[in-house]
This record gives sequence, C-alpha cells and structure tokens, in this order.
Amino acid sequence: MSGVRGDYRRTIVVGALAAAALWLLWRVQVVLLPFLLGAIIAYALEPLVAWAEGYRVSRSVAVVSISLLFVIALIATGIFGIPVIVQQVSRMASYVPLWAYRIGRAVVELSASLDTADVPRELSEAIRTGIFRLSLDAQATLLDFVTAAPGRFVALMGGALSLALVPVIAGYLLLDARRLRRALWRMVPGEQVPGVRAVLGELDVVLSGFIRGYLLVALIIGLTSGTLLALLGLRFYPVLGLVAGLTNLIPYFGPFIGAVPALVVAAFDSPGMVLWVAGAYVIIQQLESLFLSPRIIGSRTGLHPLAVVLAVVGGGSLAGIPGMIVGVPILGISRVLGTHLLRWALEIPGPWREV
Repeated sequence: MSGVRGDYRRTIVVGALAAAALWLLWRVQVVLLPFLLGAIIAYALEPLVAWAEGYRVSRSVAVVSISLLFVIALIATGIFGIPVIVQQVSRMASYVPLWAYRIGRAVVELSASLDTADVPRELSEAIRTGIFRLSLDAQATLLDFVTAAPGRFVALMGGALSLALVPVIAGYLLLDARRLRRALWRMVPGEQVPGVRAVLGELDVVLSGFIRGYLLVALIIGLTSGTLLALLGLRFYPVLGLVAGLTNLIPYFGPFIGAVPALVVAAFDSPGMVLWVAGAYVIIQQLESLFLSPRIIGSRTGLHPLAVVLAVVGGGSLAGIPGMIVGVPILGISRVLGTHLLRWALEIPGPWREV
C-alpha cells in the first residue's frame, strides 16, 4: 500500500514540476527563442559533425569548422541576399498603386459586361457585389503591404540582432552534446533507461524527419523556384523563390500557397505568363512529391495523411502560418509521448516494463 502511495506522490510531484516548468517557459518564451533556434541548428548540424568524426577528425575541430562554415554562409546570405530582397520588396511596393488601379478598372469593365449580358438581374447583382468586395479586399491587402512592410522589416532586423547569439549557442551545444547526454542519463533511474531510450529514439525519427528533412527540401524548392521564375523572366523572382521555399515547410498545402504570389504577379504581366508560371510550379510540385520528399523525408512522422491535414489546419487556425509549420512535428511528438504514456498507464508490456 505504501508503495502505491509513493507512486502517486511521485506522479503528483513530477506533474507539478512539469506544469511549473511549462509555465515558466511560456513566460520567458521571447528570451528563450535564441536558445530554441540554437538547439534546432545544433540538431540539424549534428549529422555533419558525426560524419566528420567518422574520418578521425576530433569533435572540437569538426564543430568549430562546421560552425564557421555555417556562420560564413549566414554572413554571405546577409551581405548578398538581404539587399536584393529589400530592393525587390521596394520595387514591389512601387507597383502596388498600379496593380490596385488595374484591379479597379477590371471590376468596372466586368460590371459593364454584366449589364450587357443576358444574365438574370439577381444573379448579376450577386456577382457584381462579390467581385466588388473581392476587389476591395485585394486593394486593401496591397495597400497594407505597402504601409506595413517597412515596419515589419525594421522589426525583423531588430530581432535579427538579438538572434546573433544563435550560432554561438549552437556551437556550444554541439561541443557539449556528449557531456549533456551523460548528465541527462544520470538523472534517469536504471530501470527506466530502456523506456526512455525507446521514446527518445522515436522522437529523434520524428524530429529528424521534420527539422533536417523539411529544411533541406524547402531550401531545394526555394532555389529551384527562383531559378525557374528567373528563366521565365518574371519580376521579383528572388522574393517569390524565398516565399516558395518558406511555405514549402507546410505539408501538402505549402506548394499551393507558395504559388499564389507568383501567379498574382504573372497575372499583372500577361495571361501567357500565368500559364508558364503555373506550369513551372506544377513541375516543382511533382519534383517535390515524387522525388525529394519520399527520399529525404519519407514517412518518418508516422502520421496518417488525414492526421497531417488536421495538424496543418488546426495549427493554422490557432497561430496562422507558424502554426501550420509546427503543427505536424507537435502532433508527431504528441503521438509518441501519448502512446507510451497510455501503455504505461494501462500497464501494457513494452520497453517500460519487462515482459
């Protein structure tokens, strides 16, 4: 009886400590952002460090070399990439008044064509009202982009200054990875080591599939999209390629979301350009779905496609685009932890208990 009470007390204490830790992390989430990004980068670079160690390179030398290459890549991106993006965004902002005028003119012409067409009056009014509201929303979105883009860019640069610690944090985590693992394993009771090892192994599969796999696929898609749009002669191809790469982090819906800005820009050029851009994105989507994702990501999350859709839609409703991106890994982690907790609660034989 005392053993059961002890288990209950231990469970209550652990639950209270976990709740307190989550509450504290939520309160200081802004401060923890560089540490979280540093941990993600360290996790993404760990295979490169392990690969270098396989060639008898010491871990310290491998970490310093790979970290320096990563920092150099970041600096080169900042020096050569940011000015181009800023210039492209400024040019897009200068086109917004012209695009808004064209939208208004198209609405007037379409409204006039409805008056001359043999369409029932009720249907004509409904179509005209819908088009008018859609045009107002489109013009408001364009004007909001013009007025809000500079402020958002300044805020992004201010945040970038606070993120300068990210490579340093990632380097320290890579250097001390083994010591941190040993310290954490010493905190795990000996009889629980098999269960903890099983859970961490499954979590590693889920996270490696998303963090390493999706980031690599997004990078390839972004570069491919920008290159194809440049070959087609579409304006603002650096920004559109960046958008395609970032939105590709969203499973299933990402390629379609990333294609919308390019199609909108092409629509203001010519109908023929819309067809060419649509064809380019079809090729990119096929490349991603048939070759890149199956070979790089596979089905490591262990989630049914409907569960992935639910995670993306639910994450989007809660936190917008960021929620759509992190919804799948959060659901994958929850699946692993929930499965093992359920087995533990129901006393089902598994890695937590000996059969």
